[in-house]
Amino acid sequence: MDKSKKILLWVFKIIIFIVLLVCLFLQIKKSGYTKVLLLEWNHERLIALIICFFLMPLNWSVEALKWRYINKSNGDSISFKQSLGAVVFGACAGMLSPGRWGEPLARAAYLGKNRRSDRIYWNIAGILAQWLVTLFAGFVAFYYYQNQVLNSFAFRLSAFFFITLLVVLFLWHDRILSRFSQMSWIREFGEFNSDRLKIKDKTKFLILIYTALRFSVYTFQYFILIYVFSINQNASEILMNIFLIFFFQSFSILPGLIDLGVKGNIALAVFHNADIDPTTLVFIIFFIWIVNLFIPALLGYALFYRKFNLLLNEK
Repeated sequence: MDKSKKILLWVFKIIIFIVLLVCLFLQIKKSGYTKVLLLEWNHERLIALIICFFLMPLNWSVEALKWRYINKSNGDSISFKQSLGAVVFGACAGMLSPGRWGEPLARAAYLGKNRRSDRIYWNIAGILAQWLVTLFAGFVAFYYYQNQVLNSFAFRLSAFFFITLLVVLFLWHDRILSRFSQMSWIREFGEFNSDRLKIKDKTKFLILIYTALRFSVYTFQYFILIYVFSINQNASEILMNIFLIFFFQSFSILPGLIDLGVKGNIALAVFHNADIDPTTLVFIIFFIWIVNLFIPALLGYALFYRKFNLLLNEK
């Protein structure tokens, strides 16, 4: 590598390092993390934090297994290592992209040019499954509390229509796309081979199972921390409130780097009547954000740097 490329590589390292430090500092300042030392610590709470941390690899491993299964079911076998690399590479893109929509693009790009557009499309089933599980859990929480708004016919009808629409899109999005691709005004833009994008019903079912499993893992991460840090624990209400946090959070269009503030405010609004200190609650949200998103994103940035380095060497 010549001198100019080495300089460019070091400039890239410094920029990434500064950006990460600044973002981490801003998030720490927002979250009130400096007040954590004032919290009451005990053996049970420390164990809960450790459990939450060690559930992070399980969380992302389930997602990697799902992505590997999606590729394999479409005739493109990849290893678990490649799948996990693509998932954490997507996590770093999600930190910077609105609504974390950069994740499917980054996952597809990580595995090379071969069938890249197909892989971008394959993410649709996973995204719809995630929405389906998250919103269904949110509606369960809404009906659990049974307030006046939720008892209205309009709300029930809207909820039923929305869930039904998601189910239809999840089960038949490939068939719908196939029909659209046959329309003359679409074919004017170019030929589109929709047959190789079709996903088997069995595959969709297993994608939903993987999604529900991962949803259970990070729900448990929230649950165990909020449960042990609460004063008067009510397990069912804590679980329903967590479902509501996920429900409202799913509509955020902000990048992962600045989405923590929104998630913290949502949590404070949802738990406003609960017996948990606001500082403690924000710390829990911040801790899980660090564990589930920031650390995997760091690994993703390392992979990005490696690919950037290889690209420079090739030139």
